[in-house]
Amino acid sequence: MIPALFFIVIMLLHAELACAEKNENITGLPSSPGIRRLLSLPGRSAVGFYKFFITNQDIPTCNFEPTCSMFSLGAYKTTDPFQATFMSFDRLTRCNYWIYGEYPFHKGKFIDPVENHMLWGSKHLATSEKSHDTIDLITSQYDPNNVAESSNPEANLAFAEAMYREGETALALEEYLQLSGDKYSGDIRIQALFHSGWILYETERIDDSARTFGKIKTLTETDSNETRDASLLVYFVRTQQKQNDTPVMYTDNVLNQSSVIKYISVWENLQKYEFAAARQELGNLAHSPDAEIAEASRTILEKMEYSEKTIHKKGWISGTFSLFAPGLGRVYTGRYGDAAFSSGATLGTMGLAYRAVQSGPWTKAAFFCGTAAGFYAGNVYGSILSARNENHRKKESIFATLKIEAESQNILPHQIIRQCLAHRLPSGEKEKEVYKDNYLASQSLSSGNTAFSNKQWRQAVRCYHRYLYFSPEHGAHDIALFRLGKSLEYLGEEQKAVLQYEQILDAFPKSEYIDETRITLAHLHFRENDSVRANLELDDEITYSINSEYTAKARYLKTWIYLRDYNWNGAQLWLDKYETDTVLTNMRYAVSAIDTRLQNKHKIKHKSPGLARFLSIFVPGLGQTYAGKPWNGLGAFLVNGSIIYSMAHSVESENWLDTGLITVLLFHRFYLGNLYNAERFSHDYNIEQNERFFKTIRNDVRAIDTGLDPYTLN
Repeated sequence: MIPALFFIVIMLLHAELACAEKNENITGLPSSPGIRRLLSLPGRSAVGFYKFFITNQDIPTCNFEPTCSMFSLGAYKTTDPFQATFMSFDRLTRCNYWIYGEYPFHKGKFIDPVENHMLWGSKHLATSEKSHDTIDLITSQYDPNNVAESSNPEANLAFAEAMYREGETALALEEYLQLSGDKYSGDIRIQALFHSGWILYETERIDDSARTFGKIKTLTETDSNETRDASLLVYFVRTQQKQNDTPVMYTDNVLNQSSVIKYISVWENLQKYEFAAARQELGNLAHSPDAEIAEASRTILEKMEYSEKTIHKKGWISGTFSLFAPGLGRVYTGRYGDAAFSSGATLGTMGLAYRAVQSGPWTKAAFFCGTAAGFYAGNVYGSILSARNENHRKKESIFATLKIEAESQNILPHQIIRQCLAHRLPSGEKEKEVYKDNYLASQSLSSGNTAFSNKQWRQAVRCYHRYLYFSPEHGAHDIALFRLGKSLEYLGEEQKAVLQYEQILDAFPKSEYIDETRITLAHLHFRENDSVRANLELDDEITYSINSEYTAKARYLKTWIYLRDYNWNGAQLWLDKYETDTVLTNMRYAVSAIDTRLQNKHKIKHKSPGLARFLSIFVPGLGQTYAGKPWNGLGAFLVNGSIIYSMAHSVESENWLDTGLITVLLFHRFYLGNLYNAERFSHDYNIEQNERFFKTIRNDVRAIDTGLDPYTLN
């Protein structure tokens, strides 16, 4: 009877896949968040208990991010309590040592979000897509009456393209958007619109890109080449929208029969994993009169030859296998590690439940029976899900292989478009003639200095870039680079600022800004927690500078590097190197305040990690209590005490099987976890005390002058 009922459940779960596409709720549960939270309260309470008494006392063994307990809490917040319970037990069977290569890996953990394991209530399976930075359209700060900006649009075009080649995408876009305004002639305006539309596409501003290309169609004649090219680009960028589930309908007669349009639609189908439709269209395009499209289509077809045959795992078959033999469904889907672990966990808890029912007490029997039922249901649920995920992974792998092959042969849609419309789009070529003009350079430098003085940082960045581009000789390049770096700092673009400062060090070692550049670079590296590079700049300043003011600043910042690392003795050594008669007045007061505070460094309270570990050897939890975590210590005492009591009871009863299981599965993990946590909490306590002392020093210095705090942007 029970297998029959579970078989019905399997078929219902499998039917959820179809309903999920329509976002239907077939569970019949109320969708109100308040009612859902109430229904999930028992599950969330159990997870909270598990998190406090189990995971917080165990050694850190979870392979996943989020951890199993956080995954379960997330499941209860995201979906109904029934599915959340299945997902929680399924996750426990997947947290094993045989999962390498099955999940994305980042910073020592396997990334496994909740939404990837929902059979219902989630419309799309989450995929790990690379995120891209996007830019905002920048409000113009151009002066339309400025002759240097308005009288030479060809020079502005050349500058914009140079910025595009150098990776200054936001600046290039700003220039092109200005040139696409009403005050410029038709050819200049059309070219700027093509270029800005393409940059918007590359930065994933799809709607803005389509509108920009669409504007070209309103400015040109219906049957012109410009209109045809703009129409093609509008269609292309619209197909790139990630959430576009319906095909982009194209009604422009001039392009309805275009092989390029059809080739783009093929990639739409491939991106949606609709391989059969893509294969049929590619077969037609392979005989296209357009030789380039025909060759590209044949290349993709060859790679797809056996793709569809590998996508055949059925969720209901996988679930049925695991219904009668736990773990077998995952063997069917190729997840052998998960299969072995889920089989062991399910059958093991079933065996413990059987023995508990026979021997009692009833509380023990109820616990093991509930756990066994959870693992059994999670095993079936996970098997169904495993089939779906395996098919999805294969589709994803096929698409990735096709994309890599196409990219290597320059036949991806955007590469085809760029080849077709190379004369319309911004060039990525490095060798381009540079447009030099003394008048434009001097005007740009003057405007940049004015903007810098007025703290108009975005305008200053643009003007200094223009000066560096138009100036035929070095002239005031070091001044422009330094102020450009400062402007970028104030805009929060510190990595770009570093590049400008490094250019000064490389190209202008005799510049009057060299000392200030080194100190500024050291501050930037300090704020980025890069002590090695900060020290290199400061050592150069101390060694080579003849300016006592800047060498004093370098020593002062060296002190802060040691302070941040809680190396109080090292900081004291650098304080002793100051020459008080050459140090700025406020800095002298700051040095004195730091020195006074460091005299009390012996008063910082520390806990001994070794002692904490030693205490927990004899009394589990005592080391945690000593380290300032009494509640965790109580948990460790109760958990380890219960395990030791169970071991002693099993030995007394001569139940050697239970003794072995408790020792192997529980005692060594939680006893070692007790020692690990005692030592870890002591380290955490010491770091907290050191950080508190460091913040006190910062507050002392800020009370004298906020500008002397090295974290402050000067």
